[in-house]
Amino acid sequence: MTEHLGAAVVDSSALMCIFLEEPAWKLYLTELCKVDSLHMSTATRAETHLSAKGKKGQAGAVKKG
Repeated sequence: MTEHLGAAVVDSSALMCIFLEEPAWKLYLTELCKVDSLHMSTATRAETHLSAKGKKGQAGAVKKG
């Protein structure tokens, strides 16, 4: 695992793994927390939003706080 990264790109599968608390979710979250600046494409944002909504309904896709 990495010690620290200045920037990284995150994809929808990693985000959904965390969101759904799949077996590797803690590993993904731990590593993403080591990054100063996370980036995602507009397509990744849309795909993640639609996947979350599909899995958990409107409540899964609503931005909190």
